[in-house]
Amino acid sequence: MKEIKKEIKELLPRNMLGDPISVLFGQIIELLEDGELIPDEIFMGETYSYQAKFDEWGRGYTGGARGNTTQANPHGAPDVLVRPVVARTDTLDIVRAIAEQGESPTTGGNESSHFERFISIYKIWRKLPQDFNPARDLATNPTDDELTAGGDTDRLMTDPVTKLWANLFNVRYRMLLTYLTHSFLLADGLNNAINTPRGAIIHATFGEMYNLRSIANVLVRLPLGEASNKMAGPPFLIPYTMDLPSGEINRWKMHLDLLEASAILIEVLLEIKNQPYAGYLHSLKNADGQLKDMAKKITSVTV
Repeated sequence: MKEIKKEIKELLPRNMLGDPISVLFGQIIELLEDGELIPDEIFMGETYSYQAKFDEWGRGYTGGARGNTTQANPHGAPDVLVRPVVARTDTLDIVRAIAEQGESPTTGGNESSHFERFISIYKIWRKLPQDFNPARDLATNPTDDELTAGGDTDRLMTDPVTKLWANLFNVRYRMLLTYLTHSFLLADGLNNAINTPRGAIIHATFGEMYNLRSIANVLVRLPLGEASNKMAGPPFLIPYTMDLPSGEINRWKMHLDLLEASAILIEVLLEIKNQPYAGYLHSLKNADGQLKDMAKKITSVTV
């Protein structure tokens, strides 16, 4: 273990050799324990019904189930930690749990800490040929905006098909951020079923995470443009605003607008001859229909 730690230290850039994360967590815990610096009224118990909870956001990922549906990943992956807090003691408990899961050499029981998992990955990496490169030759911070690219042809997406997929990615990214923001404005209770507004929004949030992964996998296979030999990648354009409209009806109208913007891009992509990703695009279009139907009912909009 000492030999591996030494090798990792030699590989890391000098600016990454500061205090370990455990020291940072220790400082956070010390601050949270200070009642004068962080008074009790900061912990607003009345927000409990709006906070994320494991039964909604945990996806059942306990006992190593996270990301291991095919049994291809290491067994004993740490549980996903999602806990609401209403007081200082709750907050300290969850921060300590996160710190232990991330930094401890072992979490006890049958779980593997993040530290152990990273070490196992590194051990496998050491056995690979030195010239092995798992990364694609992708653009750094790709964009389809010439002003943003600043004349850097290795950043600017000019291929017309690539730009369509990049625009679809950005629309879906905005949808994800909008769903996530909206989820914390809807109280729970009996409202966490998938056929309720809060349940539908939370379900859509997870859905967009998978959609972004799928669209990103398409973009890394598409050319940046004729002026560059690099492949494209997800642009992750930040929306011009993250403010949601006032009132539930207006928020759902915003969801409808974004769903419609996505539908237009999907139709254009489907018109491309021999579209290799037509199956996915049709699936995406059909999946959007469920949320669109709920949005229409809430807003009483007929499209």
